Amino acid sequence: MKSRLLSIFFLLCVTSLTVHAQWWLGGFMSIRTNNTTMNSFETENHIVFKIAPELGYNFNRHWALGITVGYAYLKHVNLTVMNQTLPGSGNEVTVKPFARYLFKPLGRFRFYVDAGPSYALLTRHSDSNLNTIGVRVNAGLLVDISRRVALSGYLGDIGYDHSWVSINSVTMKDNSFRCDIISNFGLGVVVKFGK
Repeated sequence: MKSRLLSIFFLLCVTSLTVHAQWWLGGFMSIRTNNTTMNSFETENHIVFKIAPELGYNFNRHWALGITVGYAYLKHVNLTVMNQTLPGSGNEVTVKPFARYLFKPLGRFRFYVDAGPSYALLTRHSDSNLNTIGVRVNAGLLVDISRRVALSGYLGDIGYDHSWVSINSVTMKDNSFRCDIISNFGLGVVVKFGK
């Protein structure tokens, strides 16, 4: 009997916390295909499918924490990684926790800045898994459609990545600074929960 009362009490506490919480669920999905032929011979065939759901929690009007967990399927005839050509397809999993600062709203518009670490694992075959860890900062814009739904656009990112891959018992490492402000744009949807 005591365990049932304790379970009911715990369930009521969790329910009351989530009702008043400022949770949001967002993310994006994309697909891209490309097929190149030369004199009837296929030279390149690319399919890239990405999905990246995002879950976050607003602590107040300006600060939030969130995490993006993404999956990508990449099909290429050839993929060049650190000056090495890898044939076939691959799967990539990414994890990006972040802290978000939201600026003062301008009507329906609200700018934000995300910052945090990232990890990606690109699995090609048993001897060429590409690991990447890094840190990043990116800016974005929220546009309120209704009280619960907003469009989210990110405006590229700046970051540092450290990658390593082992091919034929040789480990290669790469360090790179990234500034994709001009070439890396995205658009997603955010659904807000709670009050």
